[in-house]
Parts: sequence; C-alpha cells; structure tokens
Amino acid sequence: MRVLLIFVLFFTNTVMAFDCESQFLKEAEELLATDHQNILSLQFKLTTLKLSKKAVSLNKSNLEALIRKYSREIKNGDQRVLNGLEELYRRHGKTTDYKKIIENFKTASYWNKETRFYNQDVSMFITAKRTLDPDEKDLDERDSAITWLADKLSKEMGEKSSSEFNLTNISSHVASIAGSIKGVPKKSFEQINSEIEKTLGKLAEAFDLLKDDLSQGFKLNCLDDAGKIKTCSSKDLFSPWLAEAIQGLADKVGENKIYQFSLEDQVKNRFGGQVEFKIRTNLNEYIKRKAWMENFPDAPSTDLSPYEGYESYQERIRWQKTLNQLGDEQKIKGFNKENGKGNYGILDKGKGVLTIYSSKGLTLASILVSQKKRHYDQKKFSGSGIYSIASYDGNLNILDQRKASSSFAFEGNAVACSGEVCIDSNPEELINKYLLPDGILYILPYEEANHFVIKNNKLNHTTKSLAGPFFDTNFSPKDRAAFPIEIDIEDPRYQTETAKEFMQALEDEKQKIMKLYKLDNDEYNDLARYAFGIMGNESEFGENWRYDVKEAMPFGVALIKDTKKNVFGKTSKAFKETKEKDGWFSAVGAGVSTYFKELIKRDVRLLTGQINSKNNSRGPTQIKTVPKKIEKEYGINKDNISKPSNSAVATMGFLAEAMVELKNRAKKNPDITKENRMDYLHYIYMGSTHEIRNRTATPDKNIYLRQLKEYLKGVKIYQRVSF
Repeated sequence: MRVLLIFVLFFTNTVMAFDCESQFLKEAEELLATDHQNILSLQFKLTTLKLSKKAVSLNKSNLEALIRKYSREIKNGDQRVLNGLEELYRRHGKTTDYKKIIENFKTASYWNKETRFYNQDVSMFITAKRTLDPDEKDLDERDSAITWLADKLSKEMGEKSSSEFNLTNISSHVASIAGSIKGVPKKSFEQINSEIEKTLGKLAEAFDLLKDDLSQGFKLNCLDDAGKIKTCSSKDLFSPWLAEAIQGLADKVGENKIYQFSLEDQVKNRFGGQVEFKIRTNLNEYIKRKAWMENFPDAPSTDLSPYEGYESYQERIRWQKTLNQLGDEQKIKGFNKENGKGNYGILDKGKGVLTIYSSKGLTLASILVSQKKRHYDQKKFSGSGIYSIASYDGNLNILDQRKASSSFAFEGNAVACSGEVCIDSNPEELINKYLLPDGILYILPYEEANHFVIKNNKLNHTTKSLAGPFFDTNFSPKDRAAFPIEIDIEDPRYQTETAKEFMQALEDEKQKIMKLYKLDNDEYNDLARYAFGIMGNESEFGENWRYDVKEAMPFGVALIKDTKKNVFGKTSKAFKETKEKDGWFSAVGAGVSTYFKELIKRDVRLLTGQINSKNNSRGPTQIKTVPKKIEKEYGINKDNISKPSNSAVATMGFLAEAMVELKNRAKKNPDITKENRMDYLHYIYMGSTHEIRNRTATPDKNIYLRQLKEYLKGVKIYQRVSF
C-alpha cells in the first residue's frame, strides 16, 4: 500500500530549494536496492514476529485464524476509510479484487491452499487493521510496505505453494512460529517478544548506518544535529519516509531489469522469519541510470549523417528507449532538455505539488495544488496527461491535447526559487511570470498503467493497458506526421538491384502508405526495416536460385507442391497406417495402390485447371495474398508483384494489416507487450497465427526471426529532423 506521507514544502522563514523528501527517497531506495545493512530482511523478520505475537497472544496457531477473528470489525469498519484503502489497493494491486479479499477475511484458512493468505492479502490485512483499529499500536507503514515487497518477490520465485514461493510468504513463517507446523516447536509469547526487541535493536543500528551513508548534501540540508530529518514539526519523519522507499522499491521488482532478486541461506525457512533475501543490483546498468538522472543522454546529431538535415533513425530510437527507461518526471525533463522551447510545469497528483522548470530543467517555483479528485486520471478531473495553459483567474485553466478544458485551484502557498534559495511568493504571480502564455503542463499519472513515453520524436501520454477503456483519459492523439527518409543498404552483400528498387519504393511511398493504413512515423520505419529482413529471408534479396526457379516456372512450382502434398504425402500416410495394422508386406501394396490413385487424381486436377499458380507465394518477399487496399490503390496483383517496387508496397500493406491483427491477439496473450510485439509479427506473416493463439510462440528461439535481425544490421534509415 502506498503510504500517504506528510509533505512539508514551506518553512516559516526562508525555504531551501533542496527537496529533502525526494532526495531521501531517491538515495534510500538506491541503498535498499542492495539490501543495504540487511534492512529488508530485518524488516521482513520484524513484521513476521509482530503478526506471530498477535496470533499467539490470542491462542491462534496461524495467521489465517487470527485474520478470521478480526474479519467482522474490518468488514464493518468506517466505509470512508475502506474506500480510501480500496483506492490505494487498486493502484498497487491492479488486477486483484479488493472487495473479494475483504470478503475472504472471514474464510481465511492456512490448511486450504485456496483460502490460505499470501503476501498481497496479508498486506491488505495489515493496512486495514492499522487504519481501522484506533488501538492498533504494533503494525505500521513499514509492515505494509515490506509485505507488499515480499509479494513481488514471491511472484519472482515460482508457483503459489511451491517451496520456493513459501520462502517469502509471511503466512508460512507465522505458521512455523505459532505452532501449525508439525515438528517445529511453537514459540512462546515471551520468546517472540524477546526476538522482537532484538530485531528492533538491529534495525535501529541499521537505520543509523543508513543515515550515515546518505549523501553529504542530504545530511547538510535535511538532518539536524540529532540525526533527525528537519521539518517544521518536532516529529521525526525518517520512519514513514523509509516505508515509502521500501514501497518504491517494491513497485520496481519484477518490472525493472536493474533490480534482480535472490535468496540467501534458504535452509533457515523453518525457523520463522529468518530467511534472508537480497536485492541484487546490475551495477553497470545502475551506474548508467544514475548518471541519466543528472546528465541526460545526448540526442542523435545530424553531423554524422550523409544527408543534410537528416539524422539516424536507429540512433533516435536508441535515445528514445534510453529515456523511456526512466521515471515519468525524469523522462519529461530529459525530453525538454533537447526539445523544450520554454518553461513547463510538472504536477505530481499524489503529492499535490506543481513544480515549474525552465527548458534546461532548473527549478523556478513550487506551488501547492488543490484537486478534489487527485487520485483519478480521468480527464474530467484534470487527470494525467499533457496540457497547454489557457489562463489564470483564481483557477488554473488548462486545455488537453484535444482542446477540452478543465481547471484546478491552488492551496495559496507557493515559493519562487533562485539558485539554492526559495522564498514565499504568490501563485498568480508565478503562473503569469513563468507559464503564461506559452507554458506546457504535464500532470503525472496516479494510476500505475498510465505513463509518458517518447515516440515519433514527441512526448506522449499513453497506457500500458491493451484492453482499454481509452476514451475517458487524456491520452495523446496518434501522430501521423510522415518524416521523409533515406534508406542506405550498408552491407555490400545485400546491395542487389532487387533490394535497391525495393527500398527506394519504401522511401517514395511512405506518406501514402502511412495515410492508407493510419500508421505513425515510427511504426512505418520499423515495418520498412522488417520488410527488408523478410526479403533477405525469403529470396536473399532476389539472388537465391530457388527464388529464380519459382518466379520463372510458377506453374511448375504449383504442380510440384500438389504432387508433394497429395501424391507423396497420402502414399506415405497409407503405407505407415497399413504397416501398423497389417504388417510391412500389406503396407507396400497399400502404398503402391494409393500412389497410382493419387497420381490419376492429380492429372485430372491438372487437366481441369484446378492446379494453378494462384496460391503460390510470389515476389522477393514471397507474398501469398496482395492486400485489397494495395490492389485497389496501386493496381498491384499476383501478375506484377515480382517487380521489386510492387513487392515492397504489397509487403508493407501486408505487415500493416498483420500488425493490427497482432494488436488484437495481444489482448488475450500476456506474453506480447508493446515493447516486444515486433518479435511476434513474422508468425502472422508466415501463416503461423495458431502459435500466438495457443501461446506456443517462442521468438527468442526462432531461427527465422534470428536471421531476420541479422539482415537488419545491414540497413540504415536516415530521417529528416522535424519537431
């Protein structure tokens, strides 16, 4: 569950620009990513012991029995609080039904795999218990966060109830402590209390070491002489901020290649909460990413291009992918550093803070924002997305990318920043000074599926969801601007006359084909390169001798295919089936008889015209069917598709239609994502759609795809720069 933090932006006098919360969360998460000072394992153990203590104190032998006892008071709790919990759970739980879990509290049972509670369910129980019970003093935000992290780790381990999965399942550990596991002695209330005190002591030491390891800049600006985080109150916010850092790490496990999970000392599993898990960091990637946070990668330059005003499309894509690995806020800053033409604002809906930046990423101002529906991304609530600033009249009036209007108000507190110092200011003055009339506003998503992505040389607001709905959120409209391209075949082995004419047609027909199939710029370029790879696979760019034979004698190819399928295929089948039933001698007779019967049938088909070249694959990419749109718009058919330029256009049409089919099939195949779906496209091109439907497709092992990608190394696209 995401912890709702106290965000102190303004001090009573001078306000420093240094953002203590953000800096702490960033650095603490980085340290936790290597399980610094063993904090994660210690917190996991502490949470397990707390729950075990509650179970044993009420004479319950497992966590599920304890949960059943509390189920009635939780279910009948304050509905407003329950609604707030549902909102938090929906954001982080995504697919699981919150209400179903609440309902399952009363039927929880450790002895039934269907009703046993796993970490995701336990996290909800902890959050509900500490939120609804005013007398709850033991469980806190860190217990919720570590249980959610453990859930993410469990899913990395294996199937539910497997021994590997149970290593990180808190319910299993509580059962071993509270007496449900045969052969494992139950711990007494006093023993558990003693273990809690020892663990708290170790955690306190680890926290002190963590504070000492935080950067000098953080200590200088945010820690007082006693080591507490400076705030306008006397309360030390280190603990809730640490919970937030754990939660941030939990959100990344399983979704971020930087963080890799491993278990250590697994044999301790039966000793109740003693299992140690480590978050391992891919240091090379981690160092690169940390550098991106401060120094964004350079965008491609036209200096190295052989065409004036053009840049390498492949380098542009690599730059986009690099920035797209960052969080939304860093992504926005990195994009604006190269392409920004003025100031812009970033509104963090969760914190309710609008920060205004210069095009170079310097902080100009911060303003507290008042939004009634800050935890919703729908556009009617000024939800996440990209907006232009219309005016300020007490409210900030904004227009989304389809010119629909909305607005929100400010809390009345604001600071203007200059260098290291920020001073109190007026929101209206800051908006007029920094955002009107040409400023851009980015509202960060609250819902996990929504995000910003750079594509087509632009920053877009979109969603990871493939199923929708899409109409009620301010997602960026599809950009179909066609940037002119020049295609160079750099590998001399592929510089055939067929390949040159083929790729020239893809340069010339880009705008028309994009319009015909409603493709965006990046989609067209990617499909053009893909078509090149297919041409290499199917005909070796028109140079393979088999291709020459097929094109020279299409009727002969049709005859050979029919003979192979019907005469030899059915003869072989008859021989095998008869041999299994009646023996080898009878099988020979059956085979000979079938051979001559099928030979006569083939000759009949030959004489009646049933054997023809209509179903042959034709052209350098071996297309079976010319798309109807292409045939109607260009007059291309099987009779003229052998011409490389015609084949190029038909192949692009076929791939565009195949991409639509693939997107539809991806909705029912979780293996396919927006990032990897190009690896599945050839299955449809080759007529192997059933492998996608049955989830038997294995792109990483596919020889056809591997060879296709090898051919792609020999071609490069240069694209005219336009923003």
